[in-house]
Amino acid sequence: MSDTSLELERRIRTLFLWCCWEDARTGGRYRNQIAALRKRWPVRDLTDDMIAVGRYLAAGSWHDIADHVDERLKRRYGDLPLGSALAELERCLRTRQCVESIVSLRNTLIDFDVRQGVHDIGKVKDVAGRIVAHTDRIKELSVDYGDADLGSEVGADGVEELERSIEGDADWFRTGVSCLDERNVKPRRGALFMVMGPSNAGKSWFLVNIGSQALRDGKRVLHVTLEMSSSEVRMRYLCNLGGFYMGRGEGRAVGKLPVVVEQNRMFGALDIGRIEAPPFYTQEAVRSLRELFDGTSGSVLVKEFPTRQMDHGMLVAYLEKYARSKGGYPDMLIIDYFDLMKMDLSNFRLSLDNALKELRGLAVDHGMALVTATQSNRAGVMSESVEGFHVAENWGKHADSDVFVTMTKNSSEKAVGLCRLYVDKSRYSRAGFTVVVAQKFEFGIFCGSCAVLPDRLPAQYKVAVESFASEYAADMDAIVFTSHRGDGRS
Repeated sequence: MSDTSLELERRIRTLFLWCCWEDARTGGRYRNQIAALRKRWPVRDLTDDMIAVGRYLAAGSWHDIADHVDERLKRRYGDLPLGSALAELERCLRTRQCVESIVSLRNTLIDFDVRQGVHDIGKVKDVAGRIVAHTDRIKELSVDYGDADLGSEVGADGVEELERSIEGDADWFRTGVSCLDERNVKPRRGALFMVMGPSNAGKSWFLVNIGSQALRDGKRVLHVTLEMSSSEVRMRYLCNLGGFYMGRGEGRAVGKLPVVVEQNRMFGALDIGRIEAPPFYTQEAVRSLRELFDGTSGSVLVKEFPTRQMDHGMLVAYLEKYARSKGGYPDMLIIDYFDLMKMDLSNFRLSLDNALKELRGLAVDHGMALVTATQSNRAGVMSESVEGFHVAENWGKHADSDVFVTMTKNSSEKAVGLCRLYVDKSRYSRAGFTVVVAQKFEFGIFCGSCAVLPDRLPAQYKVAVESFASEYAADMDAIVFTSHRGDGRS
C-alpha cells in the first residue's frame, strides 16, 4: 500500500471515529454516515471497536480513550498498515490534537480524488464538508485549549462582577419564595440548584414556581419533563402565573389558605386568609394571560421526553436545536426530574452520578442555571424533617449540588397547606435554616406567604400547626363560587 493510500486510510479512519463520537453525543444523528462508512470498510470487529471508542469520546475521558485504543485496537492491528494510523490516533488523543487532522480532511480528500482517482468517495466528502462547516463546534467538542479563554482577572473582572451584582446581576434567578431570595438561596448560571423531598411533596410545583419567576424577570426557560405530560406542566405554569383556580365553575372560585405570620424573626402565629380567582377554563383567564405574556420578554418552553428515554446525548442535541431556533441557549434549564433520565441499570448509581456531573458541565458550558429535583429515601419519607443525608441512591447528588433544599410535610401541615423548606447546603450564603411556606396548589400557589423558623421543627410551630389543623382543616379544601368580579386576590 502506498504512502498516499495510507494517509487517506488514516484520515478516513479519523472521520469514522468522529462520526461515531458525534453519534454517541447526539443520540443517533450520524447513523446514516456510519452505515455508509461501514459499507466501504466492512471489517466488523474494527468498526464495532470504533463505535465503542466513539461512546468513550462522548464521555470526555481522553486518557481512558487513549488507553482503549492502545490496548484493544493498536495491538490487534499492529501488524497491519492500520497499526501506524492507530498509533498516531493514540498520540493525538493523549495530546488533545485531533482537531488539526480533522479540519484538514476535506481538502486532503479532494486532492486524493483528483490525483489518485479514488472511487466512491462522494459520501465521505459530503460528511467532511459538514465537519469543515462546523469547525468551531468541533473545536469546542474536542476541548481544544489552544484557543481557550485564559480566565478572568481578580481585579478588573472581579470589580465589574461586583458592580453587576449591586445593580442586579443577571447571573442570579429568584425562586419566588422571598425568605429564600432575600438570603441569596437561589439558582445561578453555571450552578446546580437541587430540590429533594418525598413523593407528592410538591417538588414539581417548586420547579414550576422557579420557572414562572424567571419568566416574569424576562428570562428564557427550557423545562424538560420526564414524568408529567407537557400539557399538565403548561397548565401548572399558567395557573401559577395568573393565579387561577385549576378547574371550571361559574363566577370566581373562593378558597382559604393559611397565612404565616413572622414576628421579630421568630415564627409567631398562623392566620387564615381568603383567596379568590377566576377558574382556569374561562375567557377571563385567557384575556388575563394574553396581557401577561404581551408584557414580558421572557419565555418558557416545555419539552416532554418519555420516562427513561432521554440520555445526555439527546439533551445535547435538543439544546442545539433550541439554540438554532431561539438564537441562543436558555437562561435556565429545568429538568423534572433528572433521576428519570436514561441510565445504565446494570450500574445505576455510578450512571446516576455521571449523568448529574454531565448536566452540571452542560450548564457551565452554556451559561445556564440548572434546576432539578430528586427523591428522598425511605427514611426521609418517615422523618419529621428531611435533610441531605436522606438523599436516595447516590450521595453524589448532594455533593455535586451548589444549593440543596429539602421539602417536608407532616400530616397536619399537608391538611392545611403548609410545607417546610430546609436549606441543607448553599455555596453562596448561610445554610442550615428552615422556611415555612403556605400553599394552595388548586390555585397554582406554591408560596402565598413564608417565614423563617428558629429551628427545623420548633415546638411552638408544631403546636400552632396542630391547633390550626384541628380548627380549620375541614374548611381548607372547600371551594365555593361567587359572581363577584374583583381584582383577583384578597
